[in-house]
Formats: sequence, C-alpha cells, structure tokens
Amino acid sequence: DTFGDIINDENGNWQFFIKAELKDYFLEEIDRIGRTKVKLSELPLSKVLVQEDDSEEMTSVAISLRLDAVISVITNLSRSQVKKIIEAGEVKLNWHL
Repeated sequence: DTFGDIINDENGNWQFFIKAELKDYFLEEIDRIGRTKVKLSELPLSKVLVQEDDSEEMTSVAISLRLDAVISVITNLSRSQVKKIIEAGEVKLNWHL
C-alpha cells in the first residue's frame, strides 16, 4: 500500500512509486540500497519508464485452480511432469517458489 511498482530499463535506471507523504523522507534519508550508492529524485508521471512486455496472453480451461492443473493446461505437460517441475523449484507464483 505504501511502496509500489519497481521498474527498470536496460541502461541501469530504476524507478519506483511511493505514497506522497513519504516522498520527503525517501529523498532526504535514502542514499544507499544495500552496498550501492543511490541518488533519488522525484519525476513527473510523464517520465515513467515504459517496460517492454514480451508476455503472451492465453485463454485456457483448467479442471481446477490447483497450481499443477493450471500449469499443465498452459504447458501441455502431464500433472505428474508439472509436479516434478514444481518440486525442483522451477515455478514461482507471486514471486514465491
């Protein structure tokens, strides 16, 4: 709710969104992220980086909303094959293994 999307381009530029009431704190207090020195500045919305989207939209019907069933439909693999992929840590849902 307070900290929004983080986006970057291919030139090492990063942008993120925060609530307006935290702007001054971020600009005055944040000078490092980890070991990396950073300089934050406020930009107008007209300067927001546009991400290239190489995703592909699909429509499928799965027998249930179980993760293995959905991935099986999308990849045309059996649920047992998908189970092995999930157990191997090759699947993330909402950025979690």
